[in-house]
Amino acid sequence: MSVLEREDRYKAKLERIESRLESVEEWMEDVSKEEFSNELQLRLSVYKAIQEISEAVTDLTAMYLSDKERVVGDNYENLEACSGELFNQEITRDLKNLNGLRNRIVHEYDKIQHNTVYTGIKDTKPAVRKFVEGFEKWIEEK
Repeated sequence: MSVLEREDRYKAKLERIESRLESVEEWMEDVSKEEFSNELQLRLSVYKAIQEISEAVTDLTAMYLSDKERVVGDNYENLEACSGELFNQEITRDLKNLNGLRNRIVHEYDKIQHNTVYTGIKDTKPAVRKFVEGFEKWIEEK
């Protein structure tokens, strides 16, 4: 794969993150925890978007490590390995929480607590934005 093709893949994943995050923000604007818990269609839409955001984040970290010819591990190991290079430790923690949120959604661990997901989404959005900024900066500099 050429350098330009790889860069295009990076950018496509970053665009997906930004697009899905904008959708989540739009859908959840002025929505209370109670409304979120009671609106099945809203929850399913948000859950799918969060899943796609998390998967794009972890795909990008794996791609980054691979391109740096470093060991690619599981999602949590990859986030940790990128910490300090693409983002700081606080962002790492929040991105790990996002991955855990994704796992709970996808695998329906602990009979999903909608209030917990609602709060988790609100808490991790700033970290996702900083992740995108850090990744875009790295692409520009390489």
